[in-house]
Amino acid sequence: ADGGFILRGLPAGEISIVAGSEGFLESGLRSIDLNQGEEVKGLLLQLSDGSSITGEVSWPDGAPVEGALVSVSFDRSALLGADSINASRGAKGEARTDSDGSFRVTALGKGPFTVSVAHTPRGARLESWLAQEAQQASLRDDAELDLDAAFSWMDRVDGVLPDGPAIELVLNAPAVVAGRVVEEGGAALKEYELVLIRMEDSVLGEIGVEDIRLKVQDEEGRFLAPGLSMADWRIYAEAEGFARPRATVVTVPRAKDAAPLLITLEPAASARGAVFTPTGAPAVNAEVTIKRPGASILSNVSMDLKDPSTRSDGSGRFTLEGLMSGSYDIYATADGYAPSLPLQVTLST
Repeated sequence: ADGGFILRGLPAGEISIVAGSEGFLESGLRSIDLNQGEEVKGLLLQLSDGSSITGEVSWPDGAPVEGALVSVSFDRSALLGADSINASRGAKGEARTDSDGSFRVTALGKGPFTVSVAHTPRGARLESWLAQEAQQASLRDDAELDLDAAFSWMDRVDGVLPDGPAIELVLNAPAVVAGRVVEEGGAALKEYELVLIRMEDSVLGEIGVEDIRLKVQDEEGRFLAPGLSMADWRIYAEAEGFARPRATVVTVPRAKDAAPLLITLEPAASARGAVFTPTGAPAVNAEVTIKRPGASILSNVSMDLKDPSTRSDGSGRFTLEGLMSGSYDIYATADGYAPSLPLQVTLST
């Protein structure tokens, strides 16, 4: 094989071509303008070894971890800064640790990266730990919990630049967050979805970069969320007919004597209306967004702070549901028009 390639059936116009192969950093984008029926020859796409990240993974007692999966991904907190341009090539990779706990992830771009590892202990190490963790031990009898998710030990390092010194990852026992979800008045909510958002620092502040969603059914409204990494988490619950509450910020690991969380949901409010063009015609498919006055710019990028939005129908009408009571600004945008001025409303349930 000489590395040659032929691409047929391409449309006329500007196209971009990129090449990739396992174990190599993909080539840069090559853009060409094709005329109808034109044949272009002699394109050269260059692969490279790329950069690498090396390190070791160990248990808390210093013993090496063999066979652990180490994952490398572009550090999402850098997506808002100047380094975001580096996310287009070599943004992820993975490798398993050797018998001495060492690893090497290759074919990476410039980064920075988040390096994470998750591994479930077996045998005596797992049993010894469970014997000391009353909350975790109770999980063994819950058939609905995924063993790997509940018992995976983890560690992560953010902001890692490739081709630097070897990094050290030490597996930490998984943390558990326990709590209860109730309605106003204290009645247990028996069915809901628990949402946990892992927070990460960025150039604009702390943003949500990873979410875990757990469907919960419990007569007393209780939940147990295992397997959380060491970080700040914003936690809230969603249920039909109820507004999404403001998130509770929890730092993992929690103190041993920390009280279980109590999340209270209030009945949902809604906002209905219509959008019109400057001539008075209905604005079809306009985007309608509602936000608290003075909301942070982070609401545009943090997954737990996204402003509720909807689209207007064929008559320009819209409905925004699942809202908490309080004061809001509502505004609309549509192709070909300037955004509307905010309309101030106060909602109650």
